This record gives sequence, structure tokens and C-alpha cells, in this order.
Amino acid sequence: MGATGSVEVSFGAFPGKSEAQADVVTAGVIETSRVEGWVEPKLVSDSSHSLDEHKIESIRVSAHWLSNGNVRITAYAVPFPQLRKINSGIGRDGDTEQKHLLHGLFNIGWAWL
Repeated sequence: MGATGSVEVSFGAFPGKSEAQADVVTAGVIETSRVEGWVEPKLVSDSSHSLDEHKIESIRVSAHWLSNGNVRITAYAVPFPQLRKINSGIGRDGDTEQKHLLHGLFNIGWAWL
């Protein structure tokens, strides 16, 4: 069996950004290890988001081996479909698009085996 834990990822101060990363040091993880990550609903140290915000925010998480003993966790803000065409950049069909940004800290659980 590998190891499990949690890490905070920071999307920065408001208005934030669309991607956040954190590196985890965990003995024993190697290139062939299976690594995963997920949003872990619990309060973070600076209380930037409530338990409910952790449950409902649209975040995609990936985790992968970085080097022996190191895992990289990446969290991405996933836009809600109704927010894709708003006022911020030009879309393929001439409509405008808005990037979905997050701010503050979110807890990410991770495991490897």
C-alpha cells in the first residue's frame, strides 16, 4: 500500500486564476505508481471557502508522478456551461468567452499505490 494525505492548492487572491499546483513529497512513490487526487471537502486554514463551496465548486483534479518520492497535484477551474460565452475574449463564432477563475485555497486529497 502507498500513502494518502491532503494538500492545499492556492488559486491566489481575487480574481484568482484557472489553475493551481502543489507538489507532495511522499516516500516510496515511483514512476509506475498509480496516483490520484480529488477535492476534499473540509475547511482550510485561512477559511477562504466554506465546506459547501468545497462540495459544489467545479474543480477538476489531476495527480501524477513527478520524480521518485514526488507527486504533483494540479487543480483546474472548470467553467459552468452557461458561463462560457460572456464578456472577456473572442470565441470561435465571434461570441465572447469568459475564463472561469477561482481564488483562495482548496483542499485536495491524494493517494498513491
